[in-house]
Amino acid sequence: MVYIEKYGARAAVLLGVIIAGIAIVRIAGFITERTLSKNMPDSALAGFVSAAVKSLLWLVLLFVCAYVAGIPNAPLIALLGSAGLALSLALKDNLSNLAGGIIMMGTKPFAAGDYVDIDGTEGTVRRIKLTTSELVTPDNKKILIPNSTVMSARITNYSARNTRRLEFAVSVAFDTDLDKLRALAIRVLEASQYTLPDPSPTLVFTGSGNSSLDLSARAWVRNDDYWDAYWNLGETLVREILDAGIQIPYEKLDVFLEQKNRRESNGAEK
Repeated sequence: MVYIEKYGARAAVLLGVIIAGIAIVRIAGFITERTLSKNMPDSALAGFVSAAVKSLLWLVLLFVCAYVAGIPNAPLIALLGSAGLALSLALKDNLSNLAGGIIMMGTKPFAAGDYVDIDGTEGTVRRIKLTTSELVTPDNKKILIPNSTVMSARITNYSARNTRRLEFAVSVAFDTDLDKLRALAIRVLEASQYTLPDPSPTLVFTGSGNSSLDLSARAWVRNDDYWDAYWNLGETLVREILDAGIQIPYEKLDVFLEQKNRRESNGAEK
């Protein structure tokens, strides 16, 4: 009975603090997430900050509960320090990923919605978490890349600029009239609804192969129109080149057979 009278009230208060604290943390986390998503244009950054705020609130709740339970702060801080050291050794890779995420928030190599290439892995950035970055590939695969890997990788952000240059490889026969081909290619590119007038479309010579002259047709388009323009212009350009009677070469091998005179052959045998 004495034990209940001595510790019952404190236990009841502690239970109330835990229940109220959990509710407050969840509500505060929800409000923070909603507020950040409305005020921050970068949803990835908003999600990262929201997760960090929630973690901080849970830590504050832990200290409040310890205070209500009568646990001195000094031993608790020492315990947390020791636990933090042990965790830092055990979870050094995760801490490295966390540090990478924090650096990414400052440098912003990409944002949610950007199409990127991270060391050969391509996809659209869905979100940036505390330790990983989530990409979605064009065929709808989900890829998680550790943030430490992201920060040490070569990143190509295809969405960083408003415009992009389309480039089509064109190979034709050696006897092709290049002036005729250039006029045709530029006409096709300029006629497209996707092509921007400045810089103007061009057709440039890039080299020669074993059986072809190699050129590159280039046009600038809006970033949002890139793939529609790529498929549309590529098919139209090939069709127009074939309709104009311009030969697109293919690899071929000339074989010469030398047949000796039958009499000379018979004489040699004798």
